[in-house]
Amino acid sequence: MEPPNKDRVIVSTVRSICTDLELRFESFSHDWILRISDQQQTRNIFGYHFDLNSAASALIAKDKSATSDCLEQAEVPHIEHKLFLHPSMTEYLGHHGNWQTAIEYAEAHHHQLVCKDNQGTGGNGILKITDQRSLEEAFQQMYSSGNALCLSPFCSISAEYRVILLDDTPLLTYEKKSPSVTGDGIHSYEKLLFDTFGNHPNIYLQACEDAVQQLDFVPEPDEVLKILWKNNLGKGNFPKSIYDETLKKELHLIANKARKAIGARFVSVDLVKTGNDLRVLEINGGIMLENYSRLADDGVETAKSIYKKAVEEMFA
Repeated sequence: MEPPNKDRVIVSTVRSICTDLELRFESFSHDWILRISDQQQTRNIFGYHFDLNSAASALIAKDKSATSDCLEQAEVPHIEHKLFLHPSMTEYLGHHGNWQTAIEYAEAHHHQLVCKDNQGTGGNGILKITDQRSLEEAFQQMYSSGNALCLSPFCSISAEYRVILLDDTPLLTYEKKSPSVTGDGIHSYEKLLFDTFGNHPNIYLQACEDAVQQLDFVPEPDEVLKILWKNNLGKGNFPKSIYDETLKKELHLIANKARKAIGARFVSVDLVKTGNDLRVLEINGGIMLENYSRLADDGVETAKSIYKKAVEEMFA
C-alpha cells in the first residue's frame, strides 16, 4: 500500500537536501508537487519526476509502446510492447480495428502473453494470457478503465535488474530478487508456500493465485522455485546488491543506450535476463525509491544521495 504523502521518503528527503544546500522548499497538492528555489531560479518535482527530463522524453518513458518503438529503432535489445487502442479511438485505428491483429499476435506467440495498461505503473493491472478466452477477458477489463493496452510475449525471466542513471552516470544498480521456496520431495507446493510465507498473507495469496493449477505439485528435494512472476519491490520482491562487475558493466551499457534512445537524462531502466540475453523491459522517468529505502540496509542514505545529485543538477 502506498504510504500517506506525509510519510513518502521523497518528501522528507528532499526537504532535508534543501536544508543542506540552503534552498527554499515548498510543497503543494498534498506534497505531490515540491518546489525548490534559490535567488535566481525555481525548479519543481512532480510526484517522482524531477525537472531534468524534457516533456517529450518523460511522456515517452510513461508510454510503454512508445518506449518499445524507440528502443526498436535504436536497436536496443528489449521486450516488445505492442499497442492496442480502445475501439472508441477509431480515427487512429482505421476501419480494420484491433481484433484481428490481436488474434494473430496471440497465435504467433501461442497465447503466451502479458497484457498491461500502456501507462500502468508498479506492476498493477498486469494480466497473464494463456488462451483465447483470457485474451478476450483481458481486453474487456483493460478497456473498462483505460483507452490503450499493450501485449508482450511472456518470457521466462531468470533475473530482473534496475539501473538508475543521471546522464551517463549509474547511481544505483541492483537485482530485484523474488522470494522462493525449496522443495523436499514430500510436501506440495501449496504446503511449502504456507510454511514459508503463511505469516506474509499478501505474498502467500499472490503466489497461490499465480500458480493455482500447480498447487498440488511436489517439488524435488532442494529444488528452488521462484514464487512470484511480477518482479516489483512493492509486490513482495526485495533488492539485492550486484557484485559481478562484468554484469554491472553490461547492465550499465544497455541501460545507457536505452536512456539515450528516448532522449532522457534522469531515469531508471528495468532489464531482464531471458536465456543468456539481457533486454530492457521498461524505462521509468519517475525515480521512486520508497520501497528500496525501506527494504535495503542503506536504503535511506542511498535515496538521499541519488536525490541530492538530481537536485544539484537541476540548479547546475
